[in-house]
Amino acid sequence: MTRYSKHKDSKKGKLRYRIYLYLCAMKPKTSTKEDYIRRISKVVEYINNHLNDEMDLKNHIVMKQETSKTEFKLKAPKMIELENKTVIFIRLTGAYSELDFPGTFAKSWHFVKERKLFSAGIEHLGIYYDDPKVTESAKIRSDVCLVIRKPVQPQGEIDVQEIPGGKYAVFSYQGAYSNLGMVYDAIFAEWLPASGCELRDLPIFEKYCNDPTRTAPEKLKTEIYVPLK
Repeated sequence: MTRYSKHKDSKKGKLRYRIYLYLCAMKPKTSTKEDYIRRISKVVEYINNHLNDEMDLKNHIVMKQETSKTEFKLKAPKMIELENKTVIFIRLTGAYSELDFPGTFAKSWHFVKERKLFSAGIEHLGIYYDDPKVTESAKIRSDVCLVIRKPVQPQGEIDVQEIPGGKYAVFSYQGAYSNLGMVYDAIFAEWLPASGCELRDLPIFEKYCNDPTRTAPEKLKTEIYVPLK
C-alpha cells in the first residue's frame, strides 16, 4: 500500500496515483528521475489550478503516450561543447501555430541591415520555454533569435541575450515543422531515460538550417539543442 492510495477518491488524488504508476512503469535511471518528477510536478500544478474544469485525465500527456501516423525513428545525437552565443531576439507569446515566425525573422533582419550587423555565420534560432501540452496557449513563450557576432544594444522590441555554452546533445531532424512534436516525444520518452544524461536547467533551442519559404516541408532541416550537465 502506497501513500498515494488513500487519495484515490479525489480528482487530485487520482492524478497523483496515476502519476505514481506512470513513474513505476517508466523506471527512469537515477540520473533522470529527478527531472521526470520536476516535469510531472508541473503537470500536477496545472491540474490543481484547473480542478473545476472538465478534463479527460486518460488522455493527459503524462498518462498516455501519443501515437503518430508517421513512422519515426530518432537518430542518435551529437554530443558537443558549445560556446556562448549572443543573439538578438523578439519575444512572442501564444500558440506556436498562431505565431508569425517568418515575419518576426524579417523584422530581425531589417534591424541587422539597419545597424550594419551583418557578418558570416548568422544563425536562425528559436528558444522555447513552455510545453504546449501543459501551458495555456496564451502563456506559451518563444524567442525568435538571430546569432550576432558584432557588438549590439537592444532597441524597441529587439532585445539581446546570451545563450549559455556548455554540453549539448544535438538532434538532427529533416521534415515538416509540424512533426517536431513527435521528435520531442522521442527525445524525452525514449532517448533521455536510456541515455543516463541529466538535463541542465536551461531551455531547449532549435536551429533552422534552411529557409522554409523556399524549401519543401519534407526537406526542412532542424537541429534541436538539448542542454546537459
